[in-house]
Amino acid sequence: MQLLFAQEKKIAFKEAKVGPDTGEWYNTMELGVNFNQATFSPNWKGGGVNSYSVGGLLNLATGYDKKRFSYEGKINAQYGLQKVQKQSARKTIDVLLGDVKFAYLFSKDWSGFIGANLITQFDKGYEYGEDSLNNETKTTISNFFAPAYLTLPVGIQYKPNKNFFARFGLASLRYTFVTDNEVRKNVEGNYGVDTNSTYLRQFGMQIISGYNKDITKTINFKANYFGFFDYERINVSDFVHRLDIVFSAKVTKYINTTFSAIMFFDKTQDKDVQFNQVLNVGFLVKLGSVDEKKE
Repeated sequence: MQLLFAQEKKIAFKEAKVGPDTGEWYNTMELGVNFNQATFSPNWKGGGVNSYSVGGLLNLATGYDKKRFSYEGKINAQYGLQKVQKQSARKTIDVLLGDVKFAYLFSKDWSGFIGANLITQFDKGYEYGEDSLNNETKTTISNFFAPAYLTLPVGIQYKPNKNFFARFGLASLRYTFVTDNEVRKNVEGNYGVDTNSTYLRQFGMQIISGYNKDITKTINFKANYFGFFDYERINVSDFVHRLDIVFSAKVTKYINTTFSAIMFFDKTQDKDVQFNQVLNVGFLVKLGSVDEKKE
C-alpha cells in the first residue's frame, strides 16, 4: 500500500490598502474664467462681425478615508455665453453635475458602494428661428430641472489605481424630471416623461467610469462615462450613454487652454447622438490636496 501526503500551501490574498485609523479628508477646487472679444469698424474690408463670449467653470471635489470606509463627492459646473452682432446672447455650454459615493473596501481593487448623482443645467435653452419678417424667434426646450437626471445606485466598484475607476450600480433608481410647464408643451416626447407628470422613475443598472491622467507635466486628460439601461427595456437602442472628455494644457501657472466635448445619446430626447464641443483659453486656478492623495 502506498501512502500519498499532500503538502498544505496557503493561498496569499492581496489585502485592501486601507486608510488611516483616525480618518483623513482631502479636497480640491478648480476655478476658471475665460473671455473673448472681437470688434470691427464699419469700414473694415476684411469682413467680420462684432462678438464677445464669456464662460466659467467651477469644479469641487472632496473625500474622506478611514480604514476600509471612503467617501467621495464632487460638483462640476460650467456655463458660457456668446453674443454675436444682431443676435441675442446664446449659450455655448451649460452643465451642472453632482456626484456622491460611500464605499467599503472588500479587497485591493474592489469595493461595495451606495451613491447618488445628478445631471442638469442652470439656465433656459432655446431653439432659434425666424418669423416672416426675419426677426429672431426662440422656443424654450430646456431649463433647470427640465430635464434633470437623478440616479441612486447601489453596487460594486473596481478601482485598480488612482487614474481609473468603474462603478456598476446593479440596483439603480433613475428619476427623469421635467418641472417646467413651457418645456413640457414645447418638446415632443417631453424627454420620456408623461406630460401629466413631472417625473419618470426607472429601475435598472447604471455604469459610471472615469479616467484622469497627466499625459505630460503640462497636459491633462479626463474622461467620464455615464450609462444606464432599464431592466424592463433591455434593448441596445434604449440604453442611455453620456461621455465627457476634457483636455487641458497649462500655458503658464494660471493660464490654461481647455478643450471639452460631450457626447450624449438618449432615445427619449433624439434618435441621433448629440454632440457639444468648446475650446477655451483663460484663467484657471487649482487649490487643494486631491492630487497628493495616495493611490
